[in-house]
Amino acid sequence: MKKVSIVLPCYNHEKYIGEAIESVLQQTYSNFELFIFDNGSTDYSWNIIQKFVDPRTRKIRLNENNLLEVKRQFIEMASGEYFAIMHSDDIWMKEKLEKQMQFFDENKEARVCFTWSKYVDEYLNDIEGLEEFFYEHNKTEQEWWETFLERANHLSCPSLVCERNIYIEYFGKLYPYRQIADFYCWMKILEETNLYIVEEVLVNQRVHHHGVNMNESAHTTENNSRELLELKYIMYKIFDEMKDRTFLKYFCRVNERCPCSTHLDILCQKFLFMVKRSQKFTYECDNVIRYYNTYFDYEENGHIFYQYLNDNYGFSRNDFFEYEGREGDLVRKLKSRTLRWVSLENTDFSTIKYPDSISIYGCGQIGKIFSKKIREFCHVEQFIDMRPQIGDYDGIPVVTLDMAKLDKKSVIVVIPSYDLTQIIGQIKEQFSYISDNNIIGFEAFVEKGKILDMKF
Repeated sequence: MKKVSIVLPCYNHEKYIGEAIESVLQQTYSNFELFIFDNGSTDYSWNIIQKFVDPRTRKIRLNENNLLEVKRQFIEMASGEYFAIMHSDDIWMKEKLEKQMQFFDENKEARVCFTWSKYVDEYLNDIEGLEEFFYEHNKTEQEWWETFLERANHLSCPSLVCERNIYIEYFGKLYPYRQIADFYCWMKILEETNLYIVEEVLVNQRVHHHGVNMNESAHTTENNSRELLELKYIMYKIFDEMKDRTFLKYFCRVNERCPCSTHLDILCQKFLFMVKRSQKFTYECDNVIRYYNTYFDYEENGHIFYQYLNDNYGFSRNDFFEYEGREGDLVRKLKSRTLRWVSLENTDFSTIKYPDSISIYGCGQIGKIFSKKIREFCHVEQFIDMRPQIGDYDGIPVVTLDMAKLDKKSVIVVIPSYDLTQIIGQIKEQFSYISDNNIIGFEAFVEKGKILDMKF
């Protein structure tokens, strides 16, 4: 059997670290070594760690919470052909490693393997609405790229087992990202090899929304703002660093007049790809401007980027200046989104006078969380979305506007309120019997002073 080296860092998780260690030691696949790092905990974590005397364990105590030092020492001491990541508050099913190592044996091309995971609370109860968050299916490389570019990251870090050199290359260092560093790693790994999944729940992954153990990915205003910024920079970095052959294989759309035959062609195609993405993900407008300025005077074989882009791809400096002028609108939208997150956190939803039922226009994260907060007070009939990615959310139909069911008594709460005028126009054009009184912007809905005066 091939040896697996497992890293398990712990910081002030005395309530959970014992369970986490036991779940590893009880694995049916026994050829592993477990490195348990206490990262300067100030509770009784280290005392609990020391109680485990299994010869397959190595226990290391650091003076401070330093993940880079954990990675450095783990790589230096580990002898396994495969590496795995464990979290100090999660639980592995006893067959996890056995099933993954069997997968590697049966799929010789596989170098990275995940499993399905399940979000649970601190008492290991399922969390409503998140039961299938990590239920990704195996895909081709092309399908993975399409998934990731929709900003969907449904791979569970504590389910990962990978070849030793993959871990060293992509996990053996720190990144300037707090919320979604693993998302960046998945895409970097995908450039090198496909990603594989054992499609079975083999990890219980705890979620702490509040308190001292709150997850770094918990939905707070600060975390959500940070995640949006990190997403923007990660997407820029991924495409800026992407090898020409990768871009050619998965993204390059050959121009009839100018095939992608040179590195300069690839740079131009990357730029135009970013422009197209920014039409859907407006937060990435910054990436377009940054990329153009970075490569503006790049020269290759006597050709300069900006001139080559103009002559061969029809994008001029004036086109860029026009594009650049839209950035002010981007800032306004970003600020509006941040204010909506603040409203979600600060509103006492029990004080609002509700209609019997509502429809919600806007099916993003804010729309879903807004729905969860009000569903004990009124019925949500449907989500209306411009480009729905799912057919239903927690039993509520997700439909396009032309498929929506609205009548004269319908109350529609519009979540993306920065487009409120445009959206009201779309709704009224589609449903002539809907008036302004039926449509309420999100900000107005959660402002108690205004909502009390509204008549449903």
